[in-house]
Amino acid sequence: MVSNYKFLPPYTLVERKSKLYVCITVPLELRPFYAATQVRRSTGTIDKAVANERAAQKYSEILADLDEKATSLDPFIEGLRRTLVACGLDVAEWYTKGTLTKDFYGKDTTAYQLSGQTTHTISHEGKIRIVTVKETHKAEDYADVAELITRLGYSVPKHLIEMLPEEQQVKVHDFTVPTALKASVLLENPSQWTSGIGAQIVKNVEENPLRPRVEVKEDVAVSSRYSDVVEDYLASKSSEAKKEQSQRRLACERVIKYCGDLPLIEYTPLHTYDLAKAMHEEDFSSAMIKKMVSYGRGLFKYAVKNRDGQGRQLLQVQPWIDIELDGYGVAPREYIPLSNDDLHALFAQDIPQQERLLLSIMVSTGMRLDEAALMTWERLAFFDGVWCFSLVNDVEDVKVKNRGSMRYIPVPEILKPILGNGGEGRLFTYRIDQDGKAQAKASDAVMPYIRSVTQNDRKVAHSIRGNFKDFIRDLGVSKEINDFITGHAQGDVAGRYGKGPSMDKRLEVINQIEHPWLEQT
Repeated sequence: MVSNYKFLPPYTLVERKSKLYVCITVPLELRPFYAATQVRRSTGTIDKAVANERAAQKYSEILADLDEKATSLDPFIEGLRRTLVACGLDVAEWYTKGTLTKDFYGKDTTAYQLSGQTTHTISHEGKIRIVTVKETHKAEDYADVAELITRLGYSVPKHLIEMLPEEQQVKVHDFTVPTALKASVLLENPSQWTSGIGAQIVKNVEENPLRPRVEVKEDVAVSSRYSDVVEDYLASKSSEAKKEQSQRRLACERVIKYCGDLPLIEYTPLHTYDLAKAMHEEDFSSAMIKKMVSYGRGLFKYAVKNRDGQGRQLLQVQPWIDIELDGYGVAPREYIPLSNDDLHALFAQDIPQQERLLLSIMVSTGMRLDEAALMTWERLAFFDGVWCFSLVNDVEDVKVKNRGSMRYIPVPEILKPILGNGGEGRLFTYRIDQDGKAQAKASDAVMPYIRSVTQNDRKVAHSIRGNFKDFIRDLGVSKEINDFITGHAQGDVAGRYGKGPSMDKRLEVINQIEHPWLEQT
């Protein structure tokens, strides 16, 4: 039997012994082949930026190892995994011991099928105890596993039987013939079958003919549950940022928590509102509710476009459509710009040089926090004769919010003395996270200075970008110029819309903005 399984678990960067490691959680199916539940590969560095650059190669090495281990998976067992797991069996036992063991009690036993009794009496040292009938089914080959599946109340798909070795197929075929109580056995000692337990067995067999030990069907249609598809759905989004991947996983967990882990065909639009109501009652924001619904719905979209392991379409119709979520969740509270007094007080503080430069760039150019925090000296260059910050992939890859954010921003005159004589590499040393962003640490660095001048929780580092937008608007310039400078237009890489306002015009506009808070320093 040939197996062909692909696993793409997400990875994280974790610190261990002063090094950053690429780490994945071993898929459940492959746990028997690993000593631990996680696999790690060292990037050889503690520097987050360098580690992120090396992560792709290390992740590829881990995936290659997973692929090699996956060749040891048994297609027959994997084809029955969902049923086995649902019935409480540990599939890993097959790979570690070569057996599958299940205890049956009471009415689930063969003894009950024969006698109609779920208990029996034990006498020991003069004491009598009534105990429930227990039988242990220990499957040691494929035919035994097929029998176990039938005892659990399921049929074995015919295509799985056909992949077995010939001797096992013959044994399974023999098991599909119902066992009979042979007349020769009855005639050996007729008296034992005319009263007591013997008579009860004969009566039960006559009224309830014994079932075959194995039941095989051409096509066993078992609808996939939501949880069955989660990992494949997330793997299809593996190119997304780690934050988005974790948010999708969280959304899937919440669908299961609030709506139930149902067969895909049983979900209805009403389940969307079950999710929204539950999150609303826990005071989640409207934006978060919409995101969770969107990411949770993504699994249904994936299911419509893909097949299960037996080649059947996972889901024919996407159930979560035309959903109205207005009124669910806490309404957003938008950030507001700092006042002029706030700006004066902010820059009047004794701020470290790095944070002062960051705040100065933001207030004089309108750059987003992460755009500024990731800036390099190599991306300070002349474009159309004007010295600019480049947020375009012309010198190196740039991480920006969207394509429209790719733009050139002229360096304002008031900023040049603060920038100094230039250098190499990044302007700032804020740690870069696994998604290639530096805004978290940059925000941590500047927020204490903002909080020292205002306690308004709607005034944050991002508010400074709002200040710049107001400055531009107050100059009375066109919306087109405003959008090109702030990154709300099609950007400087769209092409089919032309180049947009010239760099000279943008510089002229930016230099018209007065920044007395920068002059005071």
